[in-house]
Amino acid sequence: MLKQPTRGLFAGAFTGVKFLLHLMRMGHTILGITPPRPEHERAFLLGWMAALLLAVLVSVGLLLFLVPRIMG
Repeated sequence: MLKQPTRGLFAGAFTGVKFLLHLMRMGHTILGITPPRPEHERAFLLGWMAALLLAVLVSVGLLLFLVPRIMG
């Protein structure tokens, strides 16, 4: 297990990751998805974050592409 700093530069980052892991566990529970093993949780979190970022970027890209064509 990683040693998590209690103070210093990276303390907030570890707190943020713990919060996101908690949200991911809750989401898996609500959706009925089998949660990942504890040793693979961070990889799953990275995958979820990448998928959500990709969905947001595609949505913004479509918006920027379609709005000028609809309004013009």
